[in-house]
Amino acid sequence: MSYQVLARKWRPQRFAELVGQHHVVSAITHALNNDRLHHAYLFTGTRGVGKTTIARIFSKSLNCDVGQSADPCGKCDTCVSIEQGNYVDLLEIDAASRTKVEDTRELLDNVQYKPTRGRFKVYLIDEVHMLSKHSFNALLKTLEEPPPHVKFLLATTDPQKLPITILSRCLQFNLKALSREQITDQLTRVLNHENIDAEPQGIELLARAANGSMRDALSLTDQAVAQGNNSIKAAVVSDMLGLMDKQILLKLLNAVVSGDKDGIQAYIQAISEQAPDYTQVLGELSSLLHQVALTQWNPESCKLETTSARAIYALAKKLTPEHVQLLYKFVLEGKKELPFSVDGNTCLQMTVMRMTHFAPDTSNIDTYNVIRNPQDHVTSPIKDASQAHDINVETTQTSDGADDLNPPPNYDDHDVAAMHSEQSMLEAQRHDSLDAEASPESPAEAPNTLAKTQALLALKEKLNAERSSEEGAQKAKKSESAQHNDVPPPWITEPADEPVINTMFSPDLSEPDIDDERVTEEVADENCERNSEADLVEVAVVSELRAYLDNGEKLVHAKQIDHWASLIEATGLSGLTKQIALHSDYNRKENQITLLMDESQAHLLNDAAVSQIRSELTGVLGKDISIDVAIGKPQQTPYIIQQQVNEMREAHAKHIVSSNSDIQTLMTTFEAHADEASIKPR
Repeated sequence: MSYQVLARKWRPQRFAELVGQHHVVSAITHALNNDRLHHAYLFTGTRGVGKTTIARIFSKSLNCDVGQSADPCGKCDTCVSIEQGNYVDLLEIDAASRTKVEDTRELLDNVQYKPTRGRFKVYLIDEVHMLSKHSFNALLKTLEEPPPHVKFLLATTDPQKLPITILSRCLQFNLKALSREQITDQLTRVLNHENIDAEPQGIELLARAANGSMRDALSLTDQAVAQGNNSIKAAVVSDMLGLMDKQILLKLLNAVVSGDKDGIQAYIQAISEQAPDYTQVLGELSSLLHQVALTQWNPESCKLETTSARAIYALAKKLTPEHVQLLYKFVLEGKKELPFSVDGNTCLQMTVMRMTHFAPDTSNIDTYNVIRNPQDHVTSPIKDASQAHDINVETTQTSDGADDLNPPPNYDDHDVAAMHSEQSMLEAQRHDSLDAEASPESPAEAPNTLAKTQALLALKEKLNAERSSEEGAQKAKKSESAQHNDVPPPWITEPADEPVINTMFSPDLSEPDIDDERVTEEVADENCERNSEADLVEVAVVSELRAYLDNGEKLVHAKQIDHWASLIEATGLSGLTKQIALHSDYNRKENQITLLMDESQAHLLNDAAVSQIRSELTGVLGKDISIDVAIGKPQQTPYIIQQQVNEMREAHAKHIVSSNSDIQTLMTTFEAHADEASIKPR
């Protein structure tokens, strides 16, 4: 008899033999025992989790010769035929190879016929998402109302590609990926029955590589057995999967923590000699750091990694949680940079160097003193005292309100050295005071400290004075250059500040006292004469409108300030008649109303519209009125006023944006500008 692979040999034949998927098995079992069977079932999930297996066991439960139950006998002709794949009433269709609508129609032509041997004719369609759109449409009606002797069992790894019309006609069961422990237990049971020696570490590597798929785990086990000469060893499995030896990575991580540069180079060289996949190397390294962090959070977690539990526990005790998180971040950054690196070895070296050079400061700070004297600890702890001195000098230079755009003044080397010396002495005294806070200063030391502080303040004032003098000199140079630029060239004889006035708009230029503002207004008035009267009125009214009325109400609609506009809103006018009213000027004398309609809207006017306007106004005013409509160029209409209100509101919104200090600060900080088209009034 030919060899049968483990994935087929150990395929479950009963629901009790399934690994996991308890939620699916229980639902189907209850439906079979209570005879509450749906006509269509959809099984979804990743590859190798039991979709087709459950469908076959379900088919056996439906057609078993012993009777319909959740536990088929497995010995009758029906169960044996289904196991062998030659049962006539079980039609297994591979949708990936039969995607055409003709195949689906041919399949459905036989739905109406009753089963040959069993109680039900079962259609098992695998990878159903591969069917074409026309095939789904051909399947819809039959799937919704099949004959009572037909059951549809659909399986797919990508349910998102299924039409919603198919999903709504099926009972959907989502099969979960198996856990690593479930796969490990099942592999151990299989290998014991097969009398194959296996190391627990090798089985764990196989379970991890299976990534939740039992079929993948059995296939990898077949390969490992063949490669290990009828046995499974961790080293063989690691080589087969292309994995890096975890012991080398643990030694590398320990060398990084210890700062052993020679050891780091040796371990990296050993890794490179194996020509590994550096993505997996960095992934394994991040997995180790994750296990270390998990062990620090819960020490019992290190037992999950049985192959290296002691080493992980030792690292967890040696490192601080902050250091572990920093190392983990460096490994992730290295994994991201891997595609852009020259080669994987270079990326690994740069990542390890970052992990070696950068580490959180472990110096202890008295929390009580930090809270009581926060000004003494405004900066983060710094290991190098010279760095602290440089930062203090920079803080002194930049905290005096100087403009960031101006270059810093050039101090003498003597002044800077003196300042460094004073800062060093004060820093040393501050640390001494922190270490021995309980012991007060002696009377002799207090005047000495006060004198040194006064000397430092005097030096600071001297440096500020020099800087202020240099800034004043720079401003003087700028003003001189500006005055020099303002001097007109010799060919210009007229004063530069004298306004240039067009004679065609101001004929009387001989008057000695000319009001510049009046002349400007006259020029604007003459220019406005070229525009239409409506535009002239619009300019005048917009300048008088305000965003808020005297009663504090926001100005939004023309009806708030115009009597005619409020009358229009009070009436039931709409459509064409309302447009006539909106584009007309209103004048009333007792019971006579005169409307001056804009000539651009004259095509809307008709007797029926005028009669309707008269009727509506009569109802609102409570008097019998007469209306006379004339065509012309009105200056004040509700439409024009509303346009003016809208322009005023937009101008007010832009003014608020331009005058808001917070917005201006943001624009200055980020060198941004406001898009005026996006500014809308509320």
